[in-house]
Order: sequence, then C-alpha cells, then structure tokens
Amino acid sequence: MDYSNQDSLSTFMFADGATAAILKKGETSNQILAYHAVTDSEAVDCFKIPLGGTRLPFHSDNVDQSLNYMQVADREKLEKIIS
Repeated sequence: MDYSNQDSLSTFMFADGATAAILKKGETSNQILAYHAVTDSEAVDCFKIPLGGTRLPFHSDNVDQSLNYMQVADREKLEKIIS
C-alpha cells in the first residue's frame, strides 16, 4: 500500500480475507462438514495495479515506482458502493 497516496488508503478493506474451522478432539479422520464463501465483485473496476502483466511488465527500472501499488481507479463509484 502506498501510504503517501490518500486515494489508496481505502483499499485496505478490499484486500483481506478470513476463514474458520471447528475441530473435534478424538476424531479418527478429517472431514469437511460445511463450507460457505461469499464474494462481491461490485467494486472490481474501482481498483487497479498498473505495474505487472503484459502491458507494463516488472523490470529493475520500474519496480520501485508507485505503479506497483493498488490504486483507486473510480473514486466516484467506490464512494457510492461503500456509503
């Protein structure tokens, strides 16, 4: 995260995940009893990481630039989603 860019400070809440498991002592085998995952791609177009991939590949001359940080691409749409 580029802390010097105020726009990028809101991106932290879109880059986290969590999981949980309940274990029972004494069981002889491992078994998944239940699983549930939810994802919301409504904000997918609000963010970008310009550096990397085929359009702007990593190399020693650009790896330290701010282009390798997540950036807000559509602030107006993002504000509507999170408000």
